[in-house]
Amino acid sequence: MKRGSLKHLAERAIHDAHSSLRKPPAMISPDEKSGGECHLLVEAGSASVMLDDECVFHVMDLPPSITRWSKACCHIFRDAHVVGDQGHVFTSNGSFVNLCPSFARLDPAKIRHPIPIMAKRLEGPVFHLTGRDHENHGHFLMQHLPRLMAASSFLEANRLTPTILTATGHEKWQGRYLGTLGDLGAKVAPCRKGTLSVPHLIYVPMLWQEGYLGPPIYYQQMQRYFRAFAGVSDAAPPSGRPVFVTRRDAPTRRLANETEILAVCRERLGEIDVVDLPKTPFLEQIRRFADAPLVIGPQGQGLTNIIFSRQSRLLILEAGTSPVTHGWVNAYRDFACMTGNSALRLFSGLPWPDDGDWLFPAEEFRRQLDRVVSLGLHEHRPARLL
Repeated sequence: MKRGSLKHLAERAIHDAHSSLRKPPAMISPDEKSGGECHLLVEAGSASVMLDDECVFHVMDLPPSITRWSKACCHIFRDAHVVGDQGHVFTSNGSFVNLCPSFARLDPAKIRHPIPIMAKRLEGPVFHLTGRDHENHGHFLMQHLPRLMAASSFLEANRLTPTILTATGHEKWQGRYLGTLGDLGAKVAPCRKGTLSVPHLIYVPMLWQEGYLGPPIYYQQMQRYFRAFAGVSDAAPPSGRPVFVTRRDAPTRRLANETEILAVCRERLGEIDVVDLPKTPFLEQIRRFADAPLVIGPQGQGLTNIIFSRQSRLLILEAGTSPVTHGWVNAYRDFACMTGNSALRLFSGLPWPDDGDWLFPAEEFRRQLDRVVSLGLHEHRPARLL
């Protein structure tokens, strides 16, 4: 085991032992004053996603998918402590900052307390960009990075170029996204398993309330940064081959008969580019998705790359039977629509496994893909931004 890993394990063990002897901390909740400066960034609001492709394909009059968000502020905490890779924030008086909707099911007994005497100090303004599900590309793009987008005008107006605080062990891949933002994302530092002392902490909670997504304007802002970084023009329509996003190397929920499904795709659609994201350079990912009229893949974090696409269609392969669904299962479809693309979910007719691999029967997929093609739902579409 590497020396750094041993150090992280030791830090975590010491903090866990310390926290087990402490009572749950006092908390600052959204209906209370935070104990720091508070600058309003986002008013409460909602967005409707029209499910045009799904209505046509499933021959159903589906209602719009509604995303709602609460008002959000940029909080400035002085002499704060940040604990663990999820970056739990404590004020100078030891209160836990419980302002994020992702904390709704947080068990107070499991909160790791700071140990100030062991803290490493991080100087300068620091923007907090970690939290729950920080290790997942989908959650990072849909829920975490929009927090920085929402604060960008405030940071610029106050001439602040903060260090971006990311989760330990994920700063490299998250830094690729942040590197497209110019000066705003130029400085990145990881959290610790233990305690960080931060004299000037900038904190924006996640922006979602219902539907797990936030205001579309921030996804579109991210999209402009990514395309500009890769030199992709908004004007030219996609002219490349369809892209299939493989999950064959994923730890869970792999599509067990992916080879069969790919054969059907090639039989009905012609040549397909299979993209294995961990093996594809970031810049190449942006350009390939931007040039793909159609993106296909089993549900998973790789489908957030639809944000790189231009008026493309996304076919999401899922277990289950019905397009009438709620919660996170709608996120990839709605994210595609919020970024000027469209999306359609194809259902296997079989239930999701608990956490294992799953099958999409090849003949059922062939039948559904034939219908997609007959309806023209495999072709690129004109832009329709929300």
